[in-house]
Amino acid sequence: MEQRGNFGDNRWPGGSEESQSGLQEAVLRVGIWFAVCLVLVSALPAPLALPVLSELLQFSALTALLAAALRGERLASNRLNNIDVAAALLLLALACSFFVDTEAVQAFLDFTNPEPKEALNHVQ
Repeated sequence: MEQRGNFGDNRWPGGSEESQSGLQEAVLRVGIWFAVCLVLVSALPAPLALPVLSELLQFSALTALLAAALRGERLASNRLNNIDVAAALLLLALACSFFVDTEAVQAFLDFTNPEPKEALNHVQ
């Protein structure tokens, strides 16, 4: 009986060194994008951190997708490419958006707005 899943076997995903290096490159790209977004968000107030992080990750995913389109990368590739990086960044953005406290964001925005709400709703 033939043994399956051997790391030296090039017939299985993850078996070749090329596919493993592609995985490492993709994880590194996602990590770099996420770190840059975290650095940009670190200067914001706490209630705005997660919504802005989610938006930055979405823009990063769009940038990775644009890079994939300009390079002509295919969706059904044997290697992980920028399309997969964009999908991972969108997954992280979705995960961040699940933890956004909309009431805290609204309270923060109401606190920073010096005008009363009635003045904003007044129709002349």
